[in-house]
Amino acid sequence: MRAQESCFTKAAFGGIGGTVLGAGMGLLFFGLDPAWATRQQMQKEAMAKASAPMTEAMMKAAEAEMTKMPTLKETWKELKWRTGSYAKTMGMFGLAFGGVECVVETVRAKSDWKNCE
Repeated sequence: MRAQESCFTKAAFGGIGGTVLGAGMGLLFFGLDPAWATRQQMQKEAMAKASAPMTEAMMKAAEAEMTKMPTLKETWKELKWRTGSYAKTMGMFGLAFGGVECVVETVRAKSDWKNCE
Protein backbone atom coordinates (compact mmCIF):
# COMPACT_ATOMS: atom_id res chain seq x y z
CA MET A 1 0.00 0.00 0.00
CA ARG A 2 2.79 2.42 0.88
CA ALA A 3 4.58 1.72 -2.43
CA GLN A 4 1.54 2.86 -4.40
CA GLU A 5 1.69 6.26 -2.72
CA SER A 6 5.34 6.98 -3.53
CA CYS A 7 6.20 9.64 -6.07
CA PHE A 8 8.29 7.19 -8.07
CA THR A 9 5.36 4.79 -8.51
CA LYS A 10 2.92 7.57 -9.41
CA ALA A 11 5.34 8.98 -11.98
CA ALA A 12 5.99 5.50 -13.41
CA PHE A 13 2.27 4.81 -13.78
CA GLY A 14 1.85 8.20 -15.47
CA GLY A 15 4.67 7.40 -17.89
CA ILE A 16 3.34 3.94 -18.70
CA GLY A 17 -0.20 5.22 -19.18
CA GLY A 18 1.04 8.06 -21.37
CA THR A 19 3.07 5.63 -23.47
CA VAL A 20 0.07 3.38 -24.08
CA LEU A 21 -2.19 6.33 -24.94
CA GLY A 22 0.49 7.84 -27.18
CA ALA A 23 0.89 4.59 -29.12
CA GLY A 24 -2.87 4.48 -29.65
CA MET A 25 -2.88 8.08 -30.82
CA GLY A 26 -0.03 7.35 -33.23
CA LEU A 27 -1.99 4.49 -34.77
CA LEU A 28 -5.12 6.60 -35.02
CA PHE A 29 -3.45 9.65 -36.53
CA PHE A 30 -1.45 7.55 -38.99
CA GLY A 31 -4.70 6.15 -40.33
CA LEU A 32 -6.19 9.64 -40.62
CA ASP A 33 -3.21 11.24 -42.40
CA PRO A 34 -3.20 10.38 -46.11
CA ALA A 35 -0.45 12.86 -46.95
CA TRP A 36 2.49 11.08 -45.29
CA ALA A 37 3.54 9.42 -48.55
CA THR A 38 3.55 12.78 -50.32
CA ARG A 39 5.79 14.28 -47.65
CA GLN A 40 8.12 11.30 -47.92
CA GLN A 41 8.45 11.79 -51.67
CA MET A 42 9.06 15.53 -51.26
CA GLN A 43 11.88 14.79 -48.81
CA LYS A 44 13.47 12.38 -51.29
CA GLU A 45 13.24 15.01 -54.02
CA ALA A 46 14.81 17.70 -51.87
CA MET A 47 17.71 15.41 -50.98
CA ALA A 48 18.26 14.51 -54.63
CA LYS A 49 18.22 18.17 -55.71
CA ALA A 50 20.64 19.21 -53.01
CA SER A 51 23.23 16.52 -53.71
CA ALA A 52 23.74 16.81 -57.49
CA PRO A 53 22.24 18.30 -60.64
CA MET A 54 19.55 16.07 -62.13
CA THR A 55 19.82 14.62 -65.61
CA GLU A 56 16.86 13.90 -67.88
CA ALA A 57 16.79 10.22 -66.86
CA MET A 58 16.90 11.17 -63.20
CA MET A 59 13.96 13.55 -63.71
CA LYS A 60 11.90 10.78 -65.30
CA ALA A 61 12.81 8.36 -62.52
CA ALA A 62 11.87 10.91 -59.85
CA GLU A 63 8.55 11.54 -61.61
CA ALA A 64 7.80 7.81 -61.71
CA GLU A 65 8.79 7.51 -58.06
CA MET A 66 6.37 10.29 -57.07
CA THR A 67 3.38 8.65 -58.71
CA LYS A 68 3.99 5.15 -57.35
CA MET A 69 1.98 3.93 -54.38
CA PRO A 70 3.96 3.34 -51.18
CA THR A 71 4.87 -0.27 -50.52
CA LEU A 72 3.76 -2.21 -47.47
CA LYS A 73 7.31 -2.04 -46.11
CA GLU A 74 7.39 1.78 -46.40
CA THR A 75 3.96 2.05 -44.82
CA TRP A 76 4.94 -0.24 -41.93
CA LYS A 77 8.16 1.71 -41.37
CA GLU A 78 6.28 5.02 -41.17
CA LEU A 79 3.64 3.47 -38.88
CA LYS A 80 6.30 2.17 -36.47
CA TRP A 81 8.12 5.51 -36.46
CA ARG A 82 4.98 7.56 -35.85
CA THR A 83 3.61 5.22 -33.16
CA GLY A 84 6.96 5.21 -31.36
CA SER A 85 7.28 8.97 -31.58
CA TYR A 86 3.82 9.61 -30.15
CA ALA A 87 4.36 6.96 -27.44
CA LYS A 88 7.66 8.51 -26.30
CA THR A 89 6.25 12.02 -26.26
CA MET A 90 3.09 11.15 -24.35
CA GLY A 91 5.05 8.89 -21.99
CA MET A 92 7.35 11.78 -21.09
CA PHE A 93 4.34 14.06 -20.51
CA GLY A 94 2.73 11.44 -18.26
CA LEU A 95 5.98 10.88 -16.36
CA ALA A 96 6.52 14.62 -15.85
CA PHE A 97 2.91 15.26 -14.84
CA GLY A 98 2.82 12.36 -12.38
CA GLY A 99 6.14 13.35 -10.81
CA VAL A 100 5.37 17.06 -10.51
CA GLU A 101 1.89 16.43 -9.17
CA CYS A 102 3.23 14.08 -6.51
CA VAL A 103 6.04 16.43 -5.47
CA VAL A 104 3.62 19.37 -5.19
CA GLU A 105 1.25 17.22 -3.14
CA THR A 106 4.10 16.15 -0.85
CA VAL A 107 5.40 19.68 -0.36
CA ARG A 108 1.93 21.14 0.30
CA ALA A 109 0.94 18.15 2.48
CA LYS A 110 -2.57 18.39 1.03
CA SER A 111 -4.50 16.48 -1.59
CA ASP A 112 -6.89 18.85 -3.29
CA TRP A 113 -7.64 20.32 -6.72
CA LYS A 114 -4.68 22.74 -6.57
CA ASN A 115 -2.22 19.86 -6.93
CA CYS A 116 -2.71 19.62 -10.74
CA GLU A 117 -5.70 17.27 -10.49
